Amino acid sequence: MKIFIATIFMLMTITSFGQYDMEENEKDTIPKAQKTSTFELQKNISVGSSLNLLLGNYTFVYLAPQIGYDIKPKINIGLQGMYQYTRINYSGYVEYANVFGGGIYARYRPIEKLILETSVNLYRIKYGANNTTNTFKLNANSWLAGIGYARPLGEKAFANFLISYDILGHENNPEPIIFSINKFNLYYKFCFILYPFN
Repeated sequence: MKIFIATIFMLMTITSFGQYDMEENEKDTIPKAQKTSTFELQKNISVGSSLNLLLGNYTFVYLAPQIGYDIKPKINIGLQGMYQYTRINYSGYVEYANVFGGGIYARYRPIEKLILETSVNLYRIKYGANNTTNTFKLNANSWLAGIGYARPLGEKAFANFLISYDILGHENNPEPIIFSINKFNLYYKFCFILYPFN
């Protein structure tokens, strides 16, 4: 009799388990807000670059690519790199500098055309003269905080102009200077930002 009752309970348990639909339960327990597709995540990815170019006795090449992600509708964080080449010809005497750098940034757009941005960067600078092997290298860093103007370029892109101040005040900060007086320097950057998956 005990075996019979135990068998009945076991069959009832198996039957009850068979009625449980895992897929239906998953649909019921995951809120719609959490069901985010890969495409929806990709829409928050931004890519961009700054590019300055000046040729002649004073040659200046500046390239700063970046990739970021909108963690909130108005907040973008990401990584950026930087390469800069400067060459100055003083009537045959030539000085040059190669700079490699990069860092992290955070950008906030409280309104459509206003940008608040901060970035922390590290640089490796190599100086030389007259194409000789007599070069020297040094490291520099910066913590830039700035304000800028954003101009929309359609629905997927915008251009911005940013003026920043280096909180660390490193004397060898290689970023382009727009204003300088008594070691008070303001730096500028033109940048084009694109949301390729938007």
